[in-house]
Amino acid sequence: MPTLHPLISIIVPVYNAEKYIGNCIDSILKQINVGFECILVDDGSKDASGKICDEYAEKDSRIKCIHHVNGGEIAARATGIRQTKGEFLYFVDADDAILPDTLCSMLPFMKEDVDIVIFESDKNCIYSKDEYVQALLGFQHWVVWGKLYRRTLFDEYVMDVSRYFKVGGDFLTSLKTTKNIKGSIVCKPEKKYLYNTTNTQSVQVGHQRDYEYEKRMVYEVDGILQNIKVSKEAEHALFKWKMIYLGGMIGLRYKINYEDDWIVSLLKEAKQWPLALKERITISAAHNPLARLVLISEKVLKSYVRRLIR
Repeated sequence: MPTLHPLISIIVPVYNAEKYIGNCIDSILKQINVGFECILVDDGSKDASGKICDEYAEKDSRIKCIHHVNGGEIAARATGIRQTKGEFLYFVDADDAILPDTLCSMLPFMKEDVDIVIFESDKNCIYSKDEYVQALLGFQHWVVWGKLYRRTLFDEYVMDVSRYFKVGGDFLTSLKTTKNIKGSIVCKPEKKYLYNTTNTQSVQVGHQRDYEYEKRMVYEVDGILQNIKVSKEAEHALFKWKMIYLGGMIGLRYKINYEDDWIVSLLKEAKQWPLALKERITISAAHNPLARLVLISEKVLKSYVRRLIR
């Protein structure tokens, strides 16, 4: 089969996905009008996933299967990235699928001055690097799937995300890529990625978080942004992200140490920004049990409403 250029490397981390991986690979093989390689990284699966991947690799030269000692999804992606030959990268989770025209629809937007093309967006826009940082801190575009990346964005620093962050690893990876961004980021509302909402074994569904986990996430984000020169607007976005994080922890009744340095610094920083009502309540909650009750009640009400509309 002739190779079309530019080549896109599709990376699929696989762990115990025997029910879904066949459908995922089939959707990749149906891609039209684009050259690609598909790298399947079996992350020490205990079911038949590895065998299924091997069978596909034997039948199609575009597929490569790597068997990886279990290290988590982030490490599996990194292993796959190191084996890529393509100019661009695209990530698919093993329990998901993509439409046949996904890659050929994204590629025309990848101009010389563009580093990332994002589909599945709620808006049609072009971000600068700094605006993209602000969007990520605003809880937008934080997943790695549904994006076409330049391979040059992924160096060892970007791929080095601790397995500890079972939830939030995509967000940290996305933030880290901004260090290497030189061009713009194109966002389009086209829906091409078929996200599986039925997999109850998903890490996102089963992982339990607590205050120590969230605190470590805050420190990790701070460390990443210290390596990136950002605007005053991005600094404000980071402040608001931390306020939302703290308010969420209070609402979930985590055992919070309000003397921790990140909270003390956050409360001091609050004096330099205009504050929304909820931010004022969050600040008050550090010293006022009644304000904490307001945030807890809000969280309970939201959870109840979500159950009602399911």
